[in-house]
Amino acid sequence: MFFIMSASFESISFGFAPALQKSSVFDEVRLGEVNRACSTDWGVGGKGANVARMVVQLGGRSRLLGFSGGANGRRYEALLREEGVVHEHVAVAGETRICHTLLQSDGALTTELVEEMPGVTAADEAAMWELITSFDLRGVHALSGKLPAGLSVDFYARICGVIREQGGRAILDTQGEPLRWAWEQAPFVKLNREELTRTVGVADVVEAGRLALEAGASGLLVTDGAEMAMFFTGEERFRIEPVGVQTVNPVGSGDAVTAGMVVALQRGESLEDAVRLGMACGASNAAQMACGVIDRDQVMALRERVVLERI
Repeated sequence: MFFIMSASFESISFGFAPALQKSSVFDEVRLGEVNRACSTDWGVGGKGANVARMVVQLGGRSRLLGFSGGANGRRYEALLREEGVVHEHVAVAGETRICHTLLQSDGALTTELVEEMPGVTAADEAAMWELITSFDLRGVHALSGKLPAGLSVDFYARICGVIREQGGRAILDTQGEPLRWAWEQAPFVKLNREELTRTVGVADVVEAGRLALEAGASGLLVTDGAEMAMFFTGEERFRIEPVGVQTVNPVGSGDAVTAGMVVALQRGESLEDAVRLGMACGASNAAQMACGVIDRDQVMALRERVVLERI
């Protein structure tokens, strides 16, 4: 089967910003007024969790590592089990956050209400590091999202360093100072245009991409919602036009891109083919009502339409 991974190494998804994801559909969302939802669904949220879920949906093997707290955390972990996602979490004192997506029924408007994640302690960080270093980190692994308050700013860099030392490959989706710390460990970086230009401090995406590679990134994929994406590797750069789906809920599409790349690389495909699968997964996620969900048949069809144009 196209999607079944042949590699023997399990992919680990590092997700330190978990969330319960609440999605509500409204005929219209009006600020300052009472808005009554037509429907509401609960699911798993957070970038790392979404990556792990969609790796599983693609037929891959993934393990999610993160923090979890309180009644929300217990519900979050129960939902992961229902989806068949293998996971291990360090228990923290605070409540796992809730993120609420407001969807307009005609698809014209998506509004996200995002809580901040609870902070962690030095003891929490030490317990997480002990857990991380107990795993074989060969293979391809995804590190996604913000770091919670209290976690060392170089935490992603340290993980990328261990992955690199063991001969593995890291796909990093974060921004700001944690990304700047991690450059020198040569991760492949996947982020959106705003995150890249803000982190590098240069408005032009091509120049920002060049600087990211000079800083140490082994490659770079820059997405921009439904607009053109850019892919940088070595001396080459590519333009990727959107494949054009009817967008229903774009939340989680960046995580779908990462998940697709993880699966393709674990199967031994080229980086270019991994980007193609990732972009197809991102488009499929945007076409679903639920966050972090892809349609495998749709992904197979969309992948054939993803074109990397060398520029």
